[in-house]
Amino acid sequence: MAVAASSPKGKRASKRASAENASEIEEQEIEGVVVQTGGEMKVLSEKQEKILNKRLSSQRRSSVHLTHGSKELNAINPFQTKDRMTPQDWVELVLGVIFLLPLRLLGIVIVTCVISLLLTLSALGKDISKPLPDHILKFQYFVGTKGSLLICYLCGIYNIRIKGRKADPAECKMFVVAPHSTCLDAVVMGATVGAAGVAKDELAATPIIGAGMVAGQTLFVKRDGKDSRKAIADAIKERIKRKSPWNRALLLFPEGTCTNRTSLISFRRGAFEPGASVQPVVLSWKFESFDPSWTAGSLNRTLIVLRTLTQLRHDVTVTFLPVVEPTEEEQADAALFTNNVRAKMAAELGVPTSEFSYNDMFLAKAAAKAKLQPAFVLPFTFASLESEVKSISKDIPKERLFEDTKSVLQRFSKAPKMTGEGRLSESQFNSISEKLHKDLDLRDGALSFTALSDAARQDGTVSFHTLLLACLAAKYT
Repeated sequence: MAVAASSPKGKRASKRASAENASEIEEQEIEGVVVQTGGEMKVLSEKQEKILNKRLSSQRRSSVHLTHGSKELNAINPFQTKDRMTPQDWVELVLGVIFLLPLRLLGIVIVTCVISLLLTLSALGKDISKPLPDHILKFQYFVGTKGSLLICYLCGIYNIRIKGRKADPAECKMFVVAPHSTCLDAVVMGATVGAAGVAKDELAATPIIGAGMVAGQTLFVKRDGKDSRKAIADAIKERIKRKSPWNRALLLFPEGTCTNRTSLISFRRGAFEPGASVQPVVLSWKFESFDPSWTAGSLNRTLIVLRTLTQLRHDVTVTFLPVVEPTEEEQADAALFTNNVRAKMAAELGVPTSEFSYNDMFLAKAAAKAKLQPAFVLPFTFASLESEVKSISKDIPKERLFEDTKSVLQRFSKAPKMTGEGRLSESQFNSISEKLHKDLDLRDGALSFTALSDAARQDGTVSFHTLLLACLAAKYT
């Protein structure tokens, strides 16, 4: 219907129509950019997708809007979430802790114990290092998925929306899931996929739960040590290779840690090195006021868990993307395969990829422990830092660079009157200079505030990034 441009009423009608169309497109995104209709795939037009991405980007910016005092955190660090709570949030939390949390925790403990007991009994007398018979796998799948679904109910997840089709083990034995953002992701995937997982080896010794994980043929890995990483890589390869006798799929969160979903950080390559097919799975959490992201850079992770478990309702969508069969080039290059799969998942989510990594998570955790805001103090990635220091010295080992960065960050945080924004004045620098020289084994006077002044703001303060580069230059040149 044509509307005259000069007509105010026509303009309002046009705006309403546009808003309705945009809303309809957005709903299609909620249902999936690629919508399954019977046996056909319905794909949004290029124009629709542009409108959709514009609206969703605006929503994501508001959902991860962070502030410190009256200042906005312009740089988004994927390991930090909004920590500020309103009086209403505190009232809801207190009421939830008193009336809701005890019942939920009791139910979760009971169900978890029953699941673990049944899984353990089903594998009694069996060699769990080898494939289990099909009838045991079917029983464990039923117990695991139904039990996890019940835990979801107890946590306030009453409806898990499923999009796409889950591949069976004959097609693909590896699910890669991202973004990993909440403490409930694993139980949601347990309810929808029912695959064995990969977990840190400390969990194997956890009372009750550990026995169930062992019986369910979870792969346990030590996060330190090259020998352990090689062993787990070999175990994954044995499980998911094309002619593997294993009929149980594996599930991995390739980011290896929780983020705030503003980007997909670097993926670990363990799921991709075997060169076998993988099925990407993306998780989308919908929320209004409380972001349940359980990130290492948050100032109070315990508080996030309490708020997550006392929310009346959570809404989550699990989207199964088509199975990705690696090309010959990708089979020969695990990094290429990893990045291509990550790009597909990021496109589905409508978020960028970033080079933040596991090292950045540890730095964000150290910053939060020192009451600093990672979004202010660490707007750069460790990968970009590695590139920068090559101009200083090409011979700095990665492990040494990380330890130096962490050491400078810890000393930086101890400057008197340091705020969460993380800016260093000359007087603050002078107060930590002596110990900073000692920490990095610098010769006396190797580092001075004068050398930093060119990068100072008008208020005479410098960033952690500026201080760090100056420290590294003083140590390695």
